[in-house]
Amino acid sequence: MKFKFLIALCLLVSTSFAQKTTNSVKSDATSVSLTEDHNSYELSAKYNEELTDKVNKCLDEGLAKGTDFSFKNTRLDAVMTLDNGVTFYAKNSPGKLILKLDKRKNSTELYNRFKKMCEEVSAIVQKK
Repeated sequence: MKFKFLIALCLLVSTSFAQKTTNSVKSDATSVSLTEDHNSYELSAKYNEELTDKVNKCLDEGLAKGTDFSFKNTRLDAVMTLDNGVTFYAKNSPGKLILKLDKRKNSTELYNRFKKMCEEVSAIVQKK
């Protein structure tokens, strides 16, 4: 009996530390997922390729502002550190985007800016 209680307690404790928040939206041509846990924030999106310029402009304004980098006309699959100090993983091509930010490698200010930008990208691809 004590062994079962111990197992149940271990499972309860481990699930409380592994919490993850995910918001997802899917339609025929669009899917957007924003996922957050203690260490990371992630955006994954598939969308109409016609929105790629708007998405790239949002990325430039949200992440690359104040740097020499631009997402315009790029295809990426890389971990990047921009001049403004933000470090993140990006994989993009027309109509597809994955962004991952490790909270441990970025300041709270950069995390908040990244999160806000991801929410703006989500709104663009959902045409809100």
